[in-house]
Amino acid sequence: MQNSKVIILCIFVAIFVSTATVFVYDRFFATKITVFDMQGYLHGIKVLYMQNKITEADVNKYLDLMDQAVKNRPKNEVILGAEVVYGGRFKKIPYPAKEIEIAAYQDFAQQNQKQDSKTK
Repeated sequence: MQNSKVIILCIFVAIFVSTATVFVYDRFFATKITVFDMQGYLHGIKVLYMQNKITEADVNKYLDLMDQAVKNRPKNEVILGAEVVYGGRFKKIPYPAKEIEIAAYQDFAQQNQKQDSKTK
């Protein structure tokens, strides 16, 4: 009876230690692929600047925000441009400024509508 309690205890300790080891490795050491749509972000800044909705100082502020968003990532993350990644399971770095994302997508939608109307 005493032997079976020790064996069960050893099994639970082994499961706990294995789970903790995998968690720590995954959280702190395993390389993660992260994607940032830099072209889309820069395009959004360009669209807003060309529409005179932001100033040159705002452009510099948004570029600094982008730089901080990329540099403040954990060391175990590899950052790739969105244009080189297709499918898969990856984490996407959100745009640091929401208005840039909106401007980029609106301009993209307008360009697609123009192309669709030309093909018809």
